[in-house]
Amino acid sequence: MKIVAFSDSHACGQPSGWASLFDKRVIGLFNHHYRRQHQHNQKWLYAMVKYVLDTLPDVVICAGDICTCGEPSEFKEACEILKPLVDNPKVNFFYVPGNHDHYVRNQLCYKALKETFKYLNGGKYKFEDLPFSMSLKDVEFCFVTECYPVNFVLSSGLMKENTVKYVYDWIKQKNSKSKILVGHYPLLEKHPILRFRHRLWGQKKIVDELRKKNLDLSICGHVHWPSANIDGTGRGEIIIGSVTKNACGALIDYDSTKNVFTYSKIDLRNI
Repeated sequence: MKIVAFSDSHACGQPSGWASLFDKRVIGLFNHHYRRQHQHNQKWLYAMVKYVLDTLPDVVICAGDICTCGEPSEFKEACEILKPLVDNPKVNFFYVPGNHDHYVRNQLCYKALKETFKYLNGGKYKFEDLPFSMSLKDVEFCFVTECYPVNFVLSSGLMKENTVKYVYDWIKQKNSKSKILVGHYPLLEKHPILRFRHRLWGQKKIVDELRKKNLDLSICGHVHWPSANIDGTGRGEIIIGSVTKNACGALIDYDSTKNVFTYSKIDLRNI
């Protein structure tokens, strides 16, 4: 089985109204104007779409942050670029939201998130269905959200108790299939004190299962530089990196006969 994953494309669009000047969106717009617009280029998201259509992997995953401020215009731009993947019946495409997608409590933004989630997941799943799981060939996938609006200072996520219970029960199901968890935030945090503003909270029980290898693999985004904390069988955690900042994605190959995952970085600049 071949899995292609990408994340953190960070489209930025027009504010949807005056309300955006009085909530966290003003921070996102400021950040984009002075930093992100010079670092992210949507041409690499187009390149990733072309790569997927040329290679047709078994599963394609977008691990969130397709937006900068969660604005309807940003969701619209991302959907237009990703439309060829949604429309192609040979592509099994799945999307989970990032913290910049569920950025504020504004109702227009929340409506756009829910509509985009359903659209990008081929109409099979609604935002309210998270967490959910599905099987494909020799692999089981569990898709979660840890992203909820937080204050101006934080970019942190939370694995809520109901999500932890769902994931834990899913891990404990007895079958021979390998298990992959897909979310936006890394489960493993090398610098929990330094990164307290940006890290995931509430995931300890699931981290224990990952370390015991009851959970085979965690695939995530959020951190813009790609990295992999995996053992010799490819088990552990893969951080995809930002497709538009670093022109990268992740290619994960699972050999069921050997029960081994193989990870390689997709470098779109060399394709």
